Amino acid sequence: MQVMSSSFIAAFLLFFGGTANAQIYAQKSDYLDWSYAVSLWESYDRAEAVAEWDLVMPVYEANKALFSGSRDEVLQRLASHPEGDLIKRGHDLDRVYQVWKHVYRAVTNKDKAFAWNDWKSGGSCWTMEQRNVFTHSCRDLPDWRTKNDVKRDNAFLAGN
Repeated sequence: MQVMSSSFIAAFLLFFGGTANAQIYAQKSDYLDWSYAVSLWESYDRAEAVAEWDLVMPVYEANKALFSGSRDEVLQRLASHPEGDLIKRGHDLDRVYQVWKHVYRAVTNKDKAFAWNDWKSGGSCWTMEQRNVFTHSCRDLPDWRTKNDVKRDNAFLAGN
């Protein structure tokens, strides 16, 4: 019996399974403020999301060390930190964005032939509903695409 090398297995997992850190934050408990996370999904357009990102992410990134230990310990540390609210928002915004990317990746080329949030394909819509932990809908995806994403999607739409 031949045994596969650990480097082969690691390469296989990275290629087919993504990075070891890839995670979808699907539980309310994955967020420090669920209401804020849902509001990002439901209410923030791209400009607002980018402005929020620019405000909170530098503070969050600089204070990631606060996120060790239990949820209660983290919340206690954040409550006593002068920028605790910004750090919490950065934490949750990062997770909401990870979910958004995961849902957006479910849009197939077949569905890109339709207008934004007017997906027709049952398979894409079903997958998007499963990935959208905030509303479980395939028709309320925030349009946080970059200009290049929009250009690419519009070119695809025009060609179909």
